[in-house]
Amino acid sequence: MSSFPPPPPPPSPPPPSNQPGQPPWSTPISAITDPAPPVASKKSSVPSWVWIVAVVAVLGGGAFALFALGGDDDSASSSTIHLGGQTTLNPSGTNPDGSTPGGGGEVPPGITGTRDNPVPAGQIADIGADWRLQVLDVIPDASAQMAAVDEFFQPPPAGSTYMLVKVALGYFGAEDPKVGFEPDFAVLGSSSIALDDFCLTTVPDEVDFFNYMFSGGVVVGNACFVAPIAEAGTFQLFGKGDFLADDGVYLELATPSSPVQPMAALVGPQPGAASTDARLHAAPVGTPTAVGTDWQLTVTGAARDITAEVLAENEFNEPPPAGFHYVGVELTFLYNGGGSASPSAVAIASVGATNVQHDNGYCGLVPGEIDLYTELFAGGSASGTMCLVLPDDGNAFALFVTADYNGFTWFATT
Repeated sequence: MSSFPPPPPPPSPPPPSNQPGQPPWSTPISAITDPAPPVASKKSSVPSWVWIVAVVAVLGGGAFALFALGGDDDSASSSTIHLGGQTTLNPSGTNPDGSTPGGGGEVPPGITGTRDNPVPAGQIADIGADWRLQVLDVIPDASAQMAAVDEFFQPPPAGSTYMLVKVALGYFGAEDPKVGFEPDFAVLGSSSIALDDFCLTTVPDEVDFFNYMFSGGVVVGNACFVAPIAEAGTFQLFGKGDFLADDGVYLELATPSSPVQPMAALVGPQPGAASTDARLHAAPVGTPTAVGTDWQLTVTGAARDITAEVLAENEFNEPPPAGFHYVGVELTFLYNGGGSASPSAVAIASVGATNVQHDNGYCGLVPGEIDLYTELFAGGSASGTMCLVLPDDGNAFALFVTADYNGFTWFATT
C-alpha cells in the first residue's frame, strides 16, 4: 500500500512535505488551526491527469510514495454549482463512508481584484474555477524568527529576506477531487517579477498544497517567499484557479486591520459533487471489493484507536503529535493478476468530514502491521493492520483507493 505511487511517465519531484501535526512555530505568528469471494465495485471517477507530483520518503526501513494527482477534466462542466445544505442521499445520522452528511454552511462569496485595486487583506477572493483564496496574515521579514527555531537555517540571498504569508485556500466546485497546487500563485512587487517561493529552511505551519481536496475543503497555512528588501511594502499575491487562464486576481499582502477567521469549510460529501455518490456508497466493512483489475481489498475490521498499543510495542516509538492519535485499520489484500506484485502497488488515502485528504503520517513499529512488500502471486493474500496518524476531531473517515489510476474505490471504516 502506498499513498498514490505515480504512474508512468516518471514525475518530477516536489518540495518535501511536512508530517501531520508538526509542532507549531514558537515565535509570534497567528496560529493555524487546524477462490475469491464475490466482488463489489465502488469506483468514482478521477479527473484527467494534468499534474503528477511525487515525494518518496524512507521511513522505518520502508519506502512510502506520497503524491497527489489532479487536473481539469475537459469533458466535464466547469460551471459553479451551489454546494452546502443537507444531502438528500442520506439525510440523517452518518454516511456509509463514516462522514457527516453534507452541509456545514454556504459557499463563501468571493470578490476579484486588479493590480491597482487588489482584494483587501482578510477578504475572500474568487480566483476562478471554483477556488477561493484569502490572505490571513503576513510577516514581511521572518528570517530572524525562522532562524531562531531551525538549527539548519539557511539564510536568504543578500538583499532579501524570507516573507511568510498565511493563506486559506478552498475548493467549492463539482469536479472533485482537486489538488491544492492546481491553481497558479505568485507574489510580485514593484519590479513586476515573481518572487522565488522556495525558502531554504523549515517553513512553520506550512500550507499543504499536495493533498486531495473534495468539494468544500479548505487548507490553511503559511507559504514562504524570498522577498527583495528594496521592494518591501509593494508586494501583492496573484492567483488564478485555472492554470491555463489568461487573467487572474490580485490580493493585497498585508496584515488585516483586525483579526480574521479563515473561510469556512463545508462538512461532508456535498450534493452534486463528482465524488459524492461513491463516498455515500462506500464498500461496507467486511465486503471484498475489486480495486482495478488485479486486486481485491477488504477492510476486515472497523477503525480503532491503537495509540496505547503502538507506544507499548517499542520503547523508541514516539507519541503522536499533539491533537492526533494513531488509528488502526485491518486490511486484507488479495492478488489475482499475472506474475507477482506486492500490496504496495495499491494506493490508499483517507478523508473525513473536513473534505481534505489526511496525511498518513508515521506511527513507528506497529503490532500486527501488514507487510506491504510481500510478493504475492495469483491467489495470494496479505493481511494485517494499517496505521494512520489522524486528528482528534471525533470524525469517522473513509478510505479511497486506486491501483490503476482509472478512478477511486471507496471503503467505509466504521
